[in-house]
Amino acid sequence: MKKMAIVAGVLLLNMPAVMATTDEVMATADEVMATADEVTAPTNNFTHLTKGMWLQRGGESYYCNEWGVTVTGINVIEGKLYNFGDDGKQVTGLLETSEGLQIFLPEGTAEGLVEYLEDTYFVGSDYMLQTGMQEFNGQTYYFDNVTYKLSTGIVHDGENFKLLVDTGSVSAGIVEYQGDYYFIDEYLNLHSGLQQVDEKVFLFDQETFVMKTGWQEVNGEQVYIDPEVGLAVDGWTTIGGETYYFQDGSLANGIVDINGLEYAFENGVGKFGLQNIDGNYYYFLDEGGTYKGGCSIDGQSYFFKEDGIGAIGYYTIEGKLYYFYEDATLATNTTIGMYTANEYGALTKMAANWDNLGYHLESILDQYGYTPERATAAVRDLMKYKYYTEPATTVDGAIFAINNKNGACYHHAALAYELITYMGYEAHYIVGIGRLASEHAWVAVYYPDEGWFYHDPIYQSARYTEQQIINLGYKWDRNY
Repeated sequence: MKKMAIVAGVLLLNMPAVMATTDEVMATADEVMATADEVTAPTNNFTHLTKGMWLQRGGESYYCNEWGVTVTGINVIEGKLYNFGDDGKQVTGLLETSEGLQIFLPEGTAEGLVEYLEDTYFVGSDYMLQTGMQEFNGQTYYFDNVTYKLSTGIVHDGENFKLLVDTGSVSAGIVEYQGDYYFIDEYLNLHSGLQQVDEKVFLFDQETFVMKTGWQEVNGEQVYIDPEVGLAVDGWTTIGGETYYFQDGSLANGIVDINGLEYAFENGVGKFGLQNIDGNYYYFLDEGGTYKGGCSIDGQSYFFKEDGIGAIGYYTIEGKLYYFYEDATLATNTTIGMYTANEYGALTKMAANWDNLGYHLESILDQYGYTPERATAAVRDLMKYKYYTEPATTVDGAIFAINNKNGACYHHAALAYELITYMGYEAHYIVGIGRLASEHAWVAVYYPDEGWFYHDPIYQSARYTEQQIINLGYKWDRNY
């Protein structure tokens, strides 16, 4: 970059620079030349001139220094940057130099915002065009890294999306731009998702960055965003004439405790009366809380326990057994397994028979446990020995044992066999010679991964190995 010398001295007694007429004679560079020792050190490689005069010839502008010499190259005249050709003519427009891009305006280029060909640029204190974020007169602007032009709207700076306006008045927080609202930080970066602003929470689109209002889905939950107050907080809120309840910023679902009372919600809307929630039935009162005790709803009877859940299955109330179906309604005037229900739902156990034996077996196993040892223990506990002849089948023998609570070894073994096979074990009902050298009945049971063992409920609950019962004198046909 060419340097120009400044010659000490005063021209026109410090009068402001004036434009000479075309009739004035321009001095040439050969008439007066200053030496390097007579100049003030230049700043940023530019010659700074404060005294001189403008000349205009043939529509071209020239500048003569105080010695009447037309200047060339890049000069700062009264704080503004100019460029002159080798012939002294003023040059305007953009110029790429080794130090960066510069702009030269006809009226000179000053530091700050400048307009050129309907575009806006920013000139730094070194008179170089600047890029990126720039502060000027308390406002923030952004200039493109390639074109140097003022950028507006949503732009990407290579790392982040930014929101830019030509007024430079954007500050951190929620800003309005072309009718939409955005959230930007102090660096003008746009942010999406949930953002907290002055203790309020707002939602911004992941792609467009525009504020989203009304009903929105966040992390699979329905939330409501008010344009003034942001995300609806916990509690009751009326929206469009409908009352909703929010919990942790989202529409409440399921059962929620509010001031010690239980309420049911579906997408924030309260549910009252009889409700099925996660397979359990409740009756929610209008004033909050759940009903407890027995009641009739639409001609059906229910009983709601102390936790508010409707009884299902067998349930004892004041010493009487009842049965409630899967929808929590009471069974009446019908047969339920091994019970009959009267018109009020009270159950009476029926005697065991071929149709309901399975219910009786299940009831015994529910009480004693689901293992062959526990089944054998149940037989020993429920029955007393009394001789009877062998029944026709094990089913007949088990029915007799349940209804009479006694029986011979045949009945003991038959009930044990029916209980064990009901659990899914492979078993055999055996009649052979027992330890007393007389006819006797017992059961062989196959234990997976262990093999065959033997149960004799007349004597003990624990199982025997084959060798043990042989040692006790048992004899039988082992071809099974």
